[in-house]
Amino acid sequence: MFRGVSETTTKKGANEAACEFICKKRGEMVKGPIKVQKLTARDPYARRLLRDGGYYKQLNRENVSTVDLKDTPIVGVTPQGIKTSGGIVHEPGIIILAAGLEAIEGSYAMLDIKGRKEVSLKDY
Repeated sequence: MFRGVSETTTKKGANEAACEFICKKRGEMVKGPIKVQKLTARDPYARRLLRDGGYYKQLNRENVSTVDLKDTPIVGVTPQGIKTSGGIVHEPGIIILAAGLEAIEGSYAMLDIKGRKEVSLKDY
């Protein structure tokens, strides 16, 4: 993967071209220009290539909304839900707190890749 897009980490023009491509594809999958805008990162090098295992499709469900935390950051959690700086309390069905992202190794860890002497990549 990185041989094809290695310049995106070192050359601003290459990164911008990749970003345009990613945003175009995201716009084809996600319905609604406001939702697409909220999902479009504005920071340099912040637009990740995501393997889409149905993630974007879920964003089109009627019961799913998006919140741009740069515009309205989280100010607290109440018994009713998550409160943002705009004073809105978002009432989720579930709150998932996660730290870290396994964008590269996580994908490979799910596969049963074995090398010499049948040692798994995950164990190695």
